[in-house]
Amino acid sequence: MIEMADIDVHDIKKGISTKFRSPSLHLLSELYFNISMPLRNEATRGDIEEARCLLKLNHNQSVLSAAITEKHETVLHVATAARQVGFVEEIIKMMEPEDLILQDKNWNTAFCVAAMVGSLQIAKIMLEKNGSL
Repeated sequence: MIEMADIDVHDIKKGISTKFRSPSLHLLSELYFNISMPLRNEATRGDIEEARCLLKLNHNQSVLSAAITEKHETVLHVATAARQVGFVEEIIKMMEPEDLILQDKNWNTAFCVAAMVGSLQIAKIMLEKNGSL
């Protein structure tokens, strides 16, 4: 299992190299039904209070930087895709700036997801936390 991997990805045509940062996959095992699925549901609904309860019970930081879907999306990816501005704003307060560069299986950060769903407000919140996005 690769956790927080730094994998060099080379684009041969353009001659550029980027770093691929994947989230921890530890919640996709037996913890999926106890943590990942409920957290994904709360992020989709935008219920930050229920999400806080789940996070407190399950070691906040490791959950925030972990994949909670089979597509390796983090809670931030899921909430962003659902356009849950208030949830994103609160969850980002609990995250480290480096957590915002974690990429899903399609190499998208949550910032990319914000652009894809057209949420300028969420993108601005993310940029305030990590200006290098």
